[in-house]
Amino acid sequence: MPSAQPEPWRGASPQGGVGRYVPTTQVWPSGSNTANWWLPNAVSVNGTAILHSPEFKAQTVDLVRQSGKTVVEVARDLDLTESALREWVRQTDVDAGRRDGLTTDEKAELARLRRENRVLREEREILKKATAFFAKETR
Repeated sequence: MPSAQPEPWRGASPQGGVGRYVPTTQVWPSGSNTANWWLPNAVSVNGTAILHSPEFKAQTVDLVRQSGKTVVEVARDLDLTESALREWVRQTDVDAGRRDGLTTDEKAELARLRRENRVLREEREILKKATAFFAKETR
């Protein structure tokens, strides 16, 4: 019987959207400790991590740069971790060319290529096993 409450680890929200809201308190996936209120601008990934939208990150970095507040103050005001906010500011500098490092696009391409490489290795291993299996049968 389907439950009346959405399964938050599947990315559903009470408003009917998918991947737009996640519960703020979580016990995943078998626990029952889910909050009745939802955090906007966030997406649950694998049931534990909360990823904020790119728009929210950009607005937050702009707030750090234009408000005159420190990263610590802005992080405290927005209930974010200081390290996450520092990483957003650093990554924005890298993307703008003001700092050395991999840009967001380069990181995404690298992740895609690593995924593709992993899949190809798995397929190769399956083909090796299939070849060995059929070679035994034909003897």
